[in-house]
Amino acid sequence: MWSFEHKEDTFVVIPIDQRGNLADIVESHNFCFVAGSGYYLLGDNKSELIAPSKDLIMITKASKPSIKVGSAVCRALLSVDASSTVSLNGQVNPEHHIYVQSKSSNRTLLPNTSLVYKLGSSEVTPTGCVKYDQNASVPAKTKRRATSPPPIVDKRLRKKLKTSSSSSSSSSSSSSSAAAQRDSGLDFKFENPAETVVSELPPCPYGPLCYRNSDKHLAEFFHAGC
Repeated sequence: MWSFEHKEDTFVVIPIDQRGNLADIVESHNFCFVAGSGYYLLGDNKSELIAPSKDLIMITKASKPSIKVGSAVCRALLSVDASSTVSLNGQVNPEHHIYVQSKSSNRTLLPNTSLVYKLGSSEVTPTGCVKYDQNASVPAKTKRRATSPPPIVDKRLRKKLKTSSSSSSSSSSSSSSAAAQRDSGLDFKFENPAETVVSELPPCPYGPLCYRNSDKHLAEFFHAGC
């Protein structure tokens, strides 16, 4: 593995010994992978379509390599149009290794080739890459405290009770007599507001489908859960 610099960027050339994807190979050398920073070697036998948005690097095969970095300068050296998609392979210029930018992480790289990787500013002297652990435990969601369901109370009886309590606050003397008159028409016990209404009347024959709300009907039958 060796490195070179271009302007303010540092690149490393990594030899590939075995088949693997781009991200794994980069991180196996303790570099943090960043999509778009890797350049794979263009093969001699298979042509590929290279879009103008992909950067190129060309390195001579001589013992003292000469390096060209950038799509415009490399395309000019290859005598291809700088603004169109072209079909290229390694034989288009046998004197150079041609490296093509890959913007993915799972690009498959073959053994006996090499990879050019552009280092970030914090990776010029790499000390290791901290990878995200997908198996890390996730804090459990806070569970809501279970509460007991509210008691089922006859809606018609609740309305009567509300009317009774609101009117009883008018005056102490008149409320006592009015409450006594109203309570005489109620056929249930309601000693604790948190408790379920208990009625001594027979249940309404219509059950929860009852639609009758006359005072006579309400006084004759109990309507639990309606």
